[in-house]
Amino acid sequence: MGDIGETLTPTITPLRAAKTVPEWWGPLYGNSASATIFLSPEWLQSWLDIYAGDFDGEWVRWTKDGDTVGGCLLLRRTVWWRCVPQPTLFLNVAAQTRPLAPWSEYNQALYVSGHEQAVAASLALSLRRLSWARLEFWGYVDTEFSRGFLAALPANSRQLREQRAPYVDLEAFRGQDYEATLSSKTRSQIRRTRRMYGDAHGPVEIEFAQSCEEALSYLQQLAALHNAVWRARGQPGSFERDEFRAFHQLAVRRLWSVQAVDLLRVRAKDKVIGYLLTFKRGGKIYCYQSGLTLEADKNLKTGFITHATAIAEYARRGFREYDLLAGDVRYKRSLTKNYRTMYWSTVYRNSLFGSALWGARRLKARLRPKTEPESSESAVDEE
Repeated sequence: MGDIGETLTPTITPLRAAKTVPEWWGPLYGNSASATIFLSPEWLQSWLDIYAGDFDGEWVRWTKDGDTVGGCLLLRRTVWWRCVPQPTLFLNVAAQTRPLAPWSEYNQALYVSGHEQAVAASLALSLRRLSWARLEFWGYVDTEFSRGFLAALPANSRQLREQRAPYVDLEAFRGQDYEATLSSKTRSQIRRTRRMYGDAHGPVEIEFAQSCEEALSYLQQLAALHNAVWRARGQPGSFERDEFRAFHQLAVRRLWSVQAVDLLRVRAKDKVIGYLLTFKRGGKIYCYQSGLTLEADKNLKTGFITHATAIAEYARRGFREYDLLAGDVRYKRSLTKNYRTMYWSTVYRNSLFGSALWGARRLKARLRPKTEPESSESAVDEE
């Protein structure tokens, strides 16, 4: 247990050309109070294998009495804004500098319980000694670490974006019917969808991939359905990008080896309704990707029936939470009223250049026509 006033000194190691997760990361991840699937060695290594060529960086490690008590990865690259170069730091691999790159959520440093304040203070102090103009701290929730880290940064200005991250408390209806907790409209839509599929094809059932190879086969079919939905909207699907597919294949293979991933299929006999890619850690399910059959009949709510079936099954298996992750979209609001707030912060360093740059951005924002929409990631309603 750390002391509130303790001081930690980091060891900083270059990411190097090999770009491999260091040996100390796995044990720290296993002991960390802040560990989520997006900080797992398997997730990080898969991301580094595909995307790290765009970055330099450093591994940062904190030890006390010979034990590792904290760690993070700082990625570096120059980001250009209006022909102005901005040396930028990214905390961990929440660094979406390519179009349609995979996202990471619940982002922060790893730390052993009791050392969060010291790790936050030491990381902020280390950043004061490094050269950077901008820091991206993306996909985090409000914690003692995030508050302390941001408060101690040498910042001149900050941009903050937030989104709701809905989740289903599976323990709240343990032994009860999940659908009975939903609104009458959502409940009616799910039951009508189940009845329509049942009448046309057979009972709605859920199947989990039983081997890694079967999981990869499910992933391939998920990707095809995912892309089809986006093409119908006149946009490219994420899985049409080679590196995006390669990342997910690597992540599934590695996470399968530690029993931290599921690929599941919901179907009515021979009629596929949808696929889900979910991650597992500590009794929690992270619902990360979906591929849903595109139906001409709008009464068939494929997203509702796929998620509702998965939620009920995970509750039956004893999991405590089904996290729908960030994105305040209609289908998520229909499936649960519980949510956390997730944040994406861009921090500009306190400097003359930073002040001038931020002033230009604020002026541009004031002059922007009222009809011009704010830039944001588009969300998909999956019903």
